[in-house]
Amino acid sequence: YKNVEDWPLEREQLFQKKLQENILGILQVFSSDIHDIEGRTTYYEKLRVINGISFLIKNAYKKSIISALAQISICLQTCLEMRDIRFNALKCWKLLVIVLTDEELSTVIDALLCYVLQNWSTFNSKLKSVVYEILDILIKEKEFLVLKLKPYMTLSQLPRQNLEY
Repeated sequence: YKNVEDWPLEREQLFQKKLQENILGILQVFSSDIHDIEGRTTYYEKLRVINGISFLIKNAYKKSIISALAQISICLQTCLEMRDIRFNALKCWKLLVIVLTDEELSTVIDALLCYVLQNWSTFNSKLKSVVYEILDILIKEKEFLVLKLKPYMTLSQLPRQNLEY
């Protein structure tokens, strides 16, 4: 039963029920590993946390993800600040952008966009490529978010001289 797709329906339902009951606790463990106040968490353990969040985003019922969205967002924001796992954090953000509806995404997207705008000049081509993929999804598939819920997102892409009167 290692492959989630091969689980019988009963096993899947039991897993989802237990996951919904424990998702905040799971993310608390993830958060303490990422924030690593004592400096004990290794690079591989931090990658494991990002992989765990990715697993949850891909496999958990949406209501479980929504109930823990603030914690997921904070964990991923912290991961973005760590140079060695930034690429993986952006890939995880991309998954979140794909899975969430426009309304759901509107509650957490600001953090990602602000980070990208503030740090764009420090990104290498690999990081920029993932950001372009995220922006592409936002523009092509999240039109209501971009044009109605958060219209200033499009303004951030314009050169400053175009915004001055």
